[in-house]
Amino acid sequence: LGARSADELIGMQIIDLVHPEFRQIAADRARRTLVHQVANPMLEEKFLKLDGMPIDVTVQNHPIMYDGQAAVLVAMQDITQSKRHQQQLEQLLREQQAILDSDLIGMARICNRTVSWASPGYEKMLGYAPGELTNTPTRQNFLSQASYEAFGVDAYRQLATTQVCRTVLEQVRKDGSHLWIDLTGCLLDASTGETQWVSVDITQRHQNDQRVRQLSRAVEQAPIAVVITDLQGRIEYVNPRFSEVTGFTSDEVLGRNPRILQSGQ
Repeated sequence: LGARSADELIGMQIIDLVHPEFRQIAADRARRTLVHQVANPMLEEKFLKLDGMPIDVTVQNHPIMYDGQAAVLVAMQDITQSKRHQQQLEQLLREQQAILDSDLIGMARICNRTVSWASPGYEKMLGYAPGELTNTPTRQNFLSQASYEAFGVDAYRQLATTQVCRTVLEQVRKDGSHLWIDLTGCLLDASTGETQWVSVDITQRHQNDQRVRQLSRAVEQAPIAVVITDLQGRIEYVNPRFSEVTGFTSDEVLGRNPRILQSGQ
């Protein structure tokens, strides 16, 4: 309770040390203990330290005789720290469950290239019902037998060497549609060959990258001169047609202002 000695507490009304939200409960429990002379079961309450800071405690009342009078012995234990750890653990479990349930992140355990366990998120990612992937071969989600075999050779060579594998892979959902995943695997048990894999759906990012590459090729091959500048007007990019039209190479104009085209310098 934050007291330097017992003298700071002796003479105080114990009800004043109970958090206001629990004072009525504490008073009723103490009254029952005195009237019925039976111990109250342990209960979680809040008390106040002398500086007013609330703490979580477990409390149990016992009837006793003190100086010839019926009294109540209050036994309590400070559980503030353990409760905080419990709350942190519960928060961590909620976050982990959110990851397991996410459509964008999936986890699976594989043994002999057969799924032994799959998270809800992994099942959703590949379009399967809960539990449907368990004990199924991973071959079903590869584009072809060749890609399945090539991945096996490369991935399990990495796992044997470093116990970790990281790659980007195109796979097939149950309905036949394709997706791209960022795949990370680790070796769990060398004796059984069991591995665990985390898959992140990067299909949208891959499609965006494809569009950027297509646009880049279109600009590179455009029959007109293309100049890209930053907000300050400094040239950041010119395509090959620009050099053909102006006679300037890209190295000569990068970082400069387009006005050089008018100055002749």
